[in-house]
Amino acid sequence: MPVKIVRAHDGSGYYVEDVHSRKRHSDSPMTYENAVRQARILNRVDALSHAHHHSVEPHHFIAEMHMKKGAFTAQAKRHHETVPEFEREVLESPEKFARKTVKRARLAETLSHLGK
Repeated sequence: MPVKIVRAHDGSGYYVEDVHSRKRHSDSPMTYENAVRQARILNRVDALSHAHHHSVEPHHFIAEMHMKKGAFTAQAKRHHETVPEFEREVLESPEKFARKTVKRARLAETLSHLGK
């Protein structure tokens, strides 16, 4: 499932889409930097799944990224929000949160699109 970055038709940002099926991996356009990050993660997941001849287990992938499983969910609960609500809040104003929290939010966003 190789992916590529494409510019939105109205010029409002960029999408990451599957090269073969042209399926987009996000519902709304994003900055070029975020599209590059998302494409890098998706291509890495694809490469790892082909290297192991089976799909990568999410907890192995998270461990490789030095992320603690369940940490973002725990943060969301402490803020009395669901994971998608907290993810949106963090990504809308990343300057208010720790760098690791922003990385977790980006990972949550990417993984939520992989399940669709």
